[in-house]
Amino acid sequence: MDSVAQLRSSLPAGLSARPPVLADAEAATEIANRQSRHLVGVDDASVDRTLTWWQEPTRDLSRDSLLVTDGDGAVLAWIDYSEYEPFDQNEYDLVIDPSWGDRGIEEALLRWVENRAQESIENAPTGSAITLETSVWAENTVHLERLLRRGYVTTRYWDRMEITFEAPPKRPDPPAGVSIRTARADEIDAIHAAWEDAQQDEFGFVGLSDEQFRYYFVSAEPGFDPSLWFLAIDDTSDEIIGYALGRMERPGDPDCSQIRYVAVRRAWRRKGIASALLGWSFNDFYQRGRRRVSLAVDSESPTGAHRLYERVGMRPTLRSVTMVLTLRPGDASGQPEAARSG
Repeated sequence: MDSVAQLRSSLPAGLSARPPVLADAEAATEIANRQSRHLVGVDDASVDRTLTWWQEPTRDLSRDSLLVTDGDGAVLAWIDYSEYEPFDQNEYDLVIDPSWGDRGIEEALLRWVENRAQESIENAPTGSAITLETSVWAENTVHLERLLRRGYVTTRYWDRMEITFEAPPKRPDPPAGVSIRTARADEIDAIHAAWEDAQQDEFGFVGLSDEQFRYYFVSAEPGFDPSLWFLAIDDTSDEIIGYALGRMERPGDPDCSQIRYVAVRRAWRRKGIASALLGWSFNDFYQRGRRRVSLAVDSESPTGAHRLYERVGMRPTLRSVTMVLTLRPGDASGQPEAARSG
């Protein structure tokens, strides 16, 4: 019996499962927003964002994703499994219509994705630890407890922080020898190189190829606009030493803009560059008629990012929990995660 057939046999009577097709993105997004509204009171997904994941170059929808449907074919739940080279840090997203609650769907989908993740072991480096990770709203205590019973552990808390403008934000002067400007469409690869360097201290960081970076940040970004990206430039070398990568709308909340990433390369930190980048980005959003901006931050960031965002006026609004299941422990021949991620 194949894995999908096994899943169908473990679902409540009258329900079925199948891989999604792109035409299911709207229904899947609605279920995701229904769940987030139930848990935290806001929408958190968009059709464009769902399609971004479903159309990843490395994704096989027929093998990596599943929908659970009722007898009329309506979508009740779905799950996406993701794996990327070197196949040692795998992840998934699980979404369920809150009206279906604890009726066995979650357990069936968890068994399916954990079995699916076991297939990554043969592709991972010898001796490396292999993990399966998911992000859960802190308010979803029932699901968090379910994961703990299955052997998952809490590894991190991520906060969504937000600022609302009552007046035009100031544009701070960068330190001497540094200029701030908007990005150009012809320097995506240079921005990617800066991103790889500056993000390496982020917990669990895994780098992207040039092709992957262009997909996630440019080609799959609705209405990509490089003028929403602010760059800090070393005036002597013309090198990109920091950035604030903005987007006009946060997925699920079209009235709120978003800074996807803000970071500064190690040698240039503690000089006020990040706060200047944020100020320029905030001011630009305000001039465009935007009054709310959000970003996400590791609550234990080793760079002190959380404190920086508070100093510029941002406040935490939501929290998610990173839960990790170890599929295979590492040994002395494997590279520890902390060393790999910087």
